[in-house]
Amino acid sequence: MWLDKKKAKKGAWRIQEKTLFIIISVFYIPTFLLEGISMANNVRPETMARITTPELAEKFIEEQVAEIQKQVGDKKVLLALSGGVDSSVVAALLIKAIGKQLVCVHVNHGLMRKNESENVIEVFRNQLDANLIYVDATDRFLDLLAGVS
Repeated sequence: MWLDKKKAKKGAWRIQEKTLFIIISVFYIPTFLLEGISMANNVRPETMARITTPELAEKFIEEQVAEIQKQVGDKKVLLALSGGVDSSVVAALLIKAIGKQLVCVHVNHGLMRKNESENVIEVFRNQLDANLIYVDATDRFLDLLAGVS
């Protein structure tokens, strides 16, 4: 696996001569602080559009779906699906845009919220018919944490 420098800014990696888009959803507080958003009072930049009606929300979703389809084309996308809000929203948009081209991976490390992994499987595999790979790494993680204080 190596980085395709031409597509690095778009999060694309080359694996065995096929482009695979890797989507990483991260809430990165310093970025917000640098852009002037204060987490203490939840102030957004003036340039950030507000979605205030169902019609605006639907328009936003349609625009994002079209942009995803344009960017991804016929390639596959790999998404680390934690089950949190950020990765779940990204997964839902990607499912709507590219369907089975999306491969979601959910790793249960044993420190999840109660029933979180079960809920991820229920919603994404059973209800949304996502291509979901579930990895139960509980024993592996907890064994490595044994004795750590």
